[in-house]
Amino acid sequence: MKNNVPCLMYHSVGIVNPKWHWNYLTCPYQVFENQLSILKKLSYRTVSLTELYNYMMHGKKLPKKSIVITFDDGYLDNWVFAYPLLKKYEFCATVFVNPDFVEKRNIVRKRLDQVDDISDLHIC
Repeated sequence: MKNNVPCLMYHSVGIVNPKWHWNYLTCPYQVFENQLSILKKLSYRTVSLTELYNYMMHGKKLPKKSIVITFDDGYLDNWVFAYPLLKKYEFCATVFVNPDFVEKRNIVRKRLDQVDDISDLHIC
């Protein structure tokens, strides 16, 4: 029997902006860092969705205490705030980029030319 692998899903990480309609999607920076710190202290290891798939479908082994971290929408703050913390704690994450959010010149959204930059960072 296979063990369950927890998956933490985020949208936005950073400074909560009460004026932003979707502010409830933001995990405050310090809260996110505290969560990563606790996961690290408890010896959790992040795995990619490909690794999880191979575990579930083909029985490939995963490290003990494996966990998956994902970000929906691909907000700019995933790169600005979350990525440096993920790197600090030696974690990876999968970012699902919403194509509707690309090219809009809003501070919380990325530009198309930044999408390649994020994929080059090897977040996971």
